[in-house]
Amino acid sequence: MYRSPAETLHRLTRGWRARPPKPETAHRRIARIYRGLGVSALRSVTTHGLLWTFFDLASGFIDSLPESPA
Repeated sequence: MYRSPAETLHRLTRGWRARPPKPETAHRRIARIYRGLGVSALRSVTTHGLLWTFFDLASGFIDSLPESPA
């Protein structure tokens, strides 16, 4: 089932339910869209934070190894 971009935006701002929506102001409609983006941003920050934490730990461990005589 194809949905046009306008219909997708309408469903994001007004919801997918068939019942009549509550009266909403513009900032509440925008907040509904950004609520999902906040979850995505939090997931990205967490993942990247863990990645760089492990990277720094591994780097520190490698730097602390004694040098082998070559």
